[in-house]
Amino acid sequence: MSEEFKLPPEATPEQVAQAHKDFRTKADLEQMLKEVRELTAGKDILGPDGKPVQDAEERRRMIEAKAKEYRAAKVKELGMRMHELSTNSSDFASCLGLLREAHCLTYLAFSEMSTFEGVDDELIGFCNEFLAQAVRQDPNDQLNDLIRRIKRNVMTFLYRKKVHYEKLMKKRKAAFDAAAELHPNRAPVVQLGCLHDMGCDIPLLPFGAAKTVFSYPPKGAIGFEPGEAFMGVLSRLRHAGYLPIVLVDEDTDPLELDSATPVLPEKWWTGACASKQSLDDVLNPVLEKHEKVQVLMVPSIDKMIGPEKEKTPKNFQQALLRIVSWCLNNQVVGLIFSEGSPEARPWLGPSITLRTKEEASNVVAGNFVRDEGKPAVDSAGPDRSGQAAEGSGQDKGGSGEQDGKEG
Repeated sequence: MSEEFKLPPEATPEQVAQAHKDFRTKADLEQMLKEVRELTAGKDILGPDGKPVQDAEERRRMIEAKAKEYRAAKVKELGMRMHELSTNSSDFASCLGLLREAHCLTYLAFSEMSTFEGVDDELIGFCNEFLAQAVRQDPNDQLNDLIRRIKRNVMTFLYRKKVHYEKLMKKRKAAFDAAAELHPNRAPVVQLGCLHDMGCDIPLLPFGAAKTVFSYPPKGAIGFEPGEAFMGVLSRLRHAGYLPIVLVDEDTDPLELDSATPVLPEKWWTGACASKQSLDDVLNPVLEKHEKVQVLMVPSIDKMIGPEKEKTPKNFQQALLRIVSWCLNNQVVGLIFSEGSPEARPWLGPSITLRTKEEASNVVAGNFVRDEGKPAVDSAGPDRSGQAAEGSGQDKGGSGEQDGKEG
């Protein structure tokens, strides 16, 4: 990082994120300038009037526009060449197919590697570059050896995963069937249309997916009270017909939950992300008892880390990784609420940002009813589109949920 963005020794995670963002913005702009100079042979950037642009901000906007224009033209040109070659040459088409499957395998490898303890983005990047370099240094690899390795390593791995997911699909059939009944096309997914008026622009999540949720508004805006956004999302999902595992904390009123909802009190799950095993010990007993559970609701990623661990980006990533891994391995949709904002916590990856309360109140969504002073709820209808916790469901005399039959 350049001197301009050097940070103090005790920089906060927010300062680190902002400095990196500023650094990347400058680096991207310099790269665009370089591309434009090369493409225009060093000529001035001309405005709509045909005269050189002098204003620095206007130059920046013109440079970005020119760069996008050149890139779009290049993409179109290369796309046409690729289409023409693949149409006229079966060998080139076969190479394209080989390249596509290679990328599928690479994506699968990255996804699988990310679920192992101790693995982070830095290690995955190193492994990728290390093996890419090894392949480049060994161009005389024999085709027979490649076929043998694909049979021994790749096909064995794919078959093992296929068997694992077939068993998992059978084990979670009740949850998939219950979710499919709520979808017009009987698709086994969790629809998030009931959250649109809160600012969620993601239409659905497949089983095994997990998203971080931010609900803290910009300074000066009317935001949700502590726990209000969490309870609003939960109530909408329950009204839509989904059954969640709910981790409740001091900001959650368990009296607002119906008796069929599986509930875990805060003292059981605080610090549950200390290890993969500790998270399994807390959540697995509940899932075993409630086969129709489709969603995991986590009110605070901070509390899942626990009070004894430092709130560093790496610890946040590790905690999130364990929750994501659990959701994937058990085919549950995860919604993990976080303090701060996507800009302040970029290390938590792609996320959902809820509207402020003020913005949400101005949205009129079909099939939603609103009681004055209360969150909107979805109206009923058939076609609605780590450190171990102090206890677990097994050693506390049950799974921690409220009494009542499963919904």
